[in-house]
Amino acid sequence: MERCVLALSDSGEAGRAAADAPDNEMDAGEDAPSDGAEDGGRGSALSVLLDIESGEGVEGGAADGWRLAAEVNEATAVSQWVDAETPSRWRVRWTPEAPYGRPMGFRNDPSYETGSILANSLSLHLDFNLAADSSLVDRSPFSRPVEVLGARMVPGIFGGAVEVLGDSHVALPFSQVVSPTGNVTWTLWARMLTGCDGQNRVFVGGEGEGEERSHVWLGVRCDGLCTDQVGGTWKSNKSNAAVSGLCVEAPIRGEWHFVAVVKRGHSPGLLTVYNDEASHASPVSYSEPFQLGESDRLRFGYFEDGGLGYPTDVQIDHAVFFARALSALELRSMHRRGRTFAGFEVRVCEAPASEAGAACADVPWRNLEGSMGPLSNADTGQLETLPFRVDAADEIIGRSAQLRVTLRSDVLDARPVLRDLAFETR
Repeated sequence: MERCVLALSDSGEAGRAAADAPDNEMDAGEDAPSDGAEDGGRGSALSVLLDIESGEGVEGGAADGWRLAAEVNEATAVSQWVDAETPSRWRVRWTPEAPYGRPMGFRNDPSYETGSILANSLSLHLDFNLAADSSLVDRSPFSRPVEVLGARMVPGIFGGAVEVLGDSHVALPFSQVVSPTGNVTWTLWARMLTGCDGQNRVFVGGEGEGEERSHVWLGVRCDGLCTDQVGGTWKSNKSNAAVSGLCVEAPIRGEWHFVAVVKRGHSPGLLTVYNDEASHASPVSYSEPFQLGESDRLRFGYFEDGGLGYPTDVQIDHAVFFARALSALELRSMHRRGRTFAGFEVRVCEAPASEAGAACADVPWRNLEGSMGPLSNADTGQLETLPFRVDAADEIIGRSAQLRVTLRSDVLDARPVLRDLAFETR
C-alpha cells in the first residue's frame, strides 16, 4: 500500500510546490535535507510515528495503526505532542488500509496514469456550482461536457450532489459512454425522496428510437415485477419480452444508498444489481447488440420512454461508469468508501513538546485547511489506496504539533484504519 501525505504549508505557492513534489517515503526516524520554515532556517527533516495519547474508541498506535474499535460508530483520539525544536512546516502522512471518505479520481488523479482505475469511462462527482456553471464536466480521463437541465446542487455523500425533481435531469450522448453490449458497470449513490406511487423511478438510463429500440435503466422498480425495490430493465430490443428486469432490496426513502448494475457477457450473459451490499443476479441472452448512439441520451433523472415521461425525485452523487464488469469485492470497497470517514485536525504552538500539554492547552484545533472541525481526507480514487496531498492554511506552522483524528463507520464490520500515521517536517 502507498502512503497518503497532507502537507501543512505556510504559504500557498510553497505549499503547492511541496504537495506536488514526489514523496520520499521516509521511514520513521530517517533524516533528509529540509529547508525548514520561512523563519526556521535549515535543519534535518523529522519523521515521527504517532501514538495515541488520549481518547476512547480508537485502538492501536504507532506499531499497528489507529483503528476504530469494534461496535463503535464514531470516536476521536489525540496524539502526543511532537517537537521539531524550531518553527517548522509540518505535514501528516499515513497509509489507509482501505479506501474511505473521498470520491474516485479527478482528471489529474495519478491513478489514471498508473491504470489503477481500469476502464473508467465516466466519472461525475456532481459537486458543481449551478450558479456559475452552465455545464458539468466529466472527471474521467475523457472530460466530456454534460448538460444540466433544471437540477440543483445539494449536500451529498462526498460533498455536493445533484437533485433532480420532476422533469429535470443531467444528460450526455450515449455514444460517449461505453456500449451496454460489452462488459459494463454503472455505479452511483442515490437518495430517493418520494415513493413509487405506481410508477418506476429511474436514477439513470436511456433508450434508442423505434419500436425495437434498446432500453436500459437503473433505479427503483414499481411495476409488479418488484415493489419499491432497486432494479431496472436492460433490453437490447424493447419488443423482446424474454429479457426483462431484475431487482433487489428496497431502498430506505430519504437515506443514501450505493446502487450499481454489472453486465458480464452478452449471449449468454449475467446481469447483477446491487443495493449497498445486497445483490441479485439474473442470466440473460441477447440476440442482437444494443443500439444506442449519438442522438440517444443517457439521463440522470427524468426518463423518456417512447414519448412517455417518467419523472424521478432523487438526489444523486458520484456516478462512475466502467467499461468492465467490476467484481463484488470491488463494489463492496466502493460502497464502504462512502460509509467510512477519517477526519484530521492539528494544532501547533511555540512551546517545546515537554511543556505543550499545559502551555498550549487552549490553542484551538484547526483542520488542515485552517478552519474549525475535522477535515475528511484520504485516498483520491483507486479501488485500494493512493498517495494524497493537500495544501493547508497559513497559520498551521510552529515548533510543536499535535494531531486529533476522528474515525467513523456506518457499517459495523468496516473499520477505518490508518497505518504509519506520522508527523513530518520538510
